[in-house]
Amino acid sequence: MAAPETIDTRISSTGGRTSGFDYLRSSLSIAVIVFHGVITSYGEVAEDQVWNGWWHPFLAVVLPAFFALSGFLVSTSLIRSKTIFEFVTLRVVRMMPALFGEVLISALLLGPLLTAFTIQEYFSSRQFYVYWLNIIGEIHFQLPGLFLDNPDPGRVNLQLWTIPLELKCYFVVTCIYLVGATRKRARMLWILAAALILLPLEDMAIGHDMAPADTVPAKVLIESFIAGVTMFFYRDKIPLTFPLFLLSAVLSFICLSTPATTYMPACRSPI
Repeated sequence: MAAPETIDTRISSTGGRTSGFDYLRSSLSIAVIVFHGVITSYGEVAEDQVWNGWWHPFLAVVLPAFFALSGFLVSTSLIRSKTIFEFVTLRVVRMMPALFGEVLISALLLGPLLTAFTIQEYFSSRQFYVYWLNIIGEIHFQLPGLFLDNPDPGRVNLQLWTIPLELKCYFVVTCIYLVGATRKRARMLWILAAALILLPLEDMAIGHDMAPADTVPAKVLIESFIAGVTMFFYRDKIPLTFPLFLLSAVLSFICLSTPATTYMPACRSPI
């Protein structure tokens, strides 16, 4: 009997790149934008109604899946980099231009056109200047006089809230390299286990609520990222079979449908 196809053999058969990753990343990105559009257009009441509907399991998996996919794909960059400095440089080059472009367009083009303030008030406001800190990952959502009458007033780009978490994930993967997990992949299992145990214990120690959150807890995203990194290093051991996919999908749906098991162990408070 032939051995089942693995993630590694599938990637190798396509020359190192599969279109499935592109489709998945695009689908997850669109889902995030649509959900944030609900918050921006209709406010927190609508957000709660959408989040807690019968389709909750499908929404609840989006961001963890996005971060797990990111962990898997970032690992390819990690092993291709000759030094950790090269890896960090590539991460900076990937993020900084995009953040700079977002800030430039929002602050200097859309802001002056859409603000309810005068141009002088707009450019003299502190909000205008601190918004530029988004470029280095210190996130600010407001620009002076923008979207004040929205149901979720003052938000310019809600999607930026994940940027600090992405930076933390890049720090984590740098540490993974430094402890030698890229050379001895068994260490990744210990790192993943430690993350799943210690991150919730940290919240218990400081008194955070361990009940399931109304939105995705930040630490669940970091755990998902580490899980994606682990999957990458064990890609030659993970079979690509429909029964395994179906079992994973059913178990995920059941867990995400039940308040007691959604994002557990996790906490309400973000990092």
